[in-house]
Amino acid sequence: LNQCRHFCYHCLCFLHQYHFVNINLTWTDAQAYCRENYTDLATIDNMEEMKRLTESVGSDYTGEAWIGLKKGTSWRWQWSSGEGGTGYINWDISQPNNLYNNQHCTEVRNNGKWNDFYCSTSSYFICYTDGINATWNFTLIDQHMNWSSAQNYCRYNYTDLATVRNQEDNDLIHKMVTNCTQTWIGQFHDTWEWSDLSNSSFRNWKIGQNDNENNTCALAQVTWPGTWDMTPCDEKHPFICYDDNLILVNSNMTWNEALNYCRTYHSDLVSVHNEEIQYWVSRMAEKASTDHVWLGLRFSCYLNFWFWVSAENVCYQNWAPNNISNSNLCGTTGALQSKDPQYWVSLPETKELNFICSKYPSKADSQTQYLQNKYI
Repeated sequence: LNQCRHFCYHCLCFLHQYHFVNINLTWTDAQAYCRENYTDLATIDNMEEMKRLTESVGSDYTGEAWIGLKKGTSWRWQWSSGEGGTGYINWDISQPNNLYNNQHCTEVRNNGKWNDFYCSTSSYFICYTDGINATWNFTLIDQHMNWSSAQNYCRYNYTDLATVRNQEDNDLIHKMVTNCTQTWIGQFHDTWEWSDLSNSSFRNWKIGQNDNENNTCALAQVTWPGTWDMTPCDEKHPFICYDDNLILVNSNMTWNEALNYCRTYHSDLVSVHNEEIQYWVSRMAEKASTDHVWLGLRFSCYLNFWFWVSAENVCYQNWAPNNISNSNLCGTTGALQSKDPQYWVSLPETKELNFICSKYPSKADSQTQYLQNKYI
């Protein structure tokens, strides 16, 4: 693992694979079809996935299709970027109060505290851009827009409306808004839920949606930018399913038993060879019943380094701090923490854990495949 022989192999093979079904069904019947033939109705986590979904449909159909979003009953504060809950809040005194049951968007006041407010109000707003090493760059936009228009502006020109993950983020934003009375950030309040119970908070509504009690299911425009409509669930439309190329096995097995199971029933124990795969594996691991899940990573005593059993070249690493040294590692294998911060750790191969299999065939170069066969 100390160097990359040849190159890092990157693919989209573990992302959701979207499947457009051109049959007119109600939302409930479409959900049943997807669960029987794939994994579920489509879940979308960000604009990049939304783009992949629109590209999966083809040019013969240009209308709308069901996705897996349906109105629920539990109100939750969420982030426009799809981050889900960050664990950080900074509400002002007596906030949020949801005045008149109609304050569903979040502003930062000039004291740095948060207030829930009417989403239709026009205000300045803060966008963010993805940076290096998990840092974000915030930009104050001194134009007055309602929350939805501000969200669209940020997604078109930056990454999204600002997500505030911690006190450091909040302090940076506070310094930018001291002369403003109120400034939108990306937090919002809704009851919509995904069919697969994903915690994704990503939304891509058309501006001016009529969020009344009868419009309880979501349709996505299948041409870019793929904006969404709210509509009654008993209407009949085509739909989009997704299939996962990762399988979480909620049975406790040793590392070798898990390896044999994955190779018998799927393809292999999962290898995590870039940040994108780490994201998907981490998301799946959250549903595990053990504190860690096995990865397809083990230590070679003979050659004194770690390698993936699926034979991808190893460039990306996500070890827990101070976890790895190359001493006393014989008989250890790699596992992922099921909960944050979801680092990799080395554990005895005899420990029994849940594990994640991949359904996607690995791409092995001959040199790595020889190493695997000889020294595993």
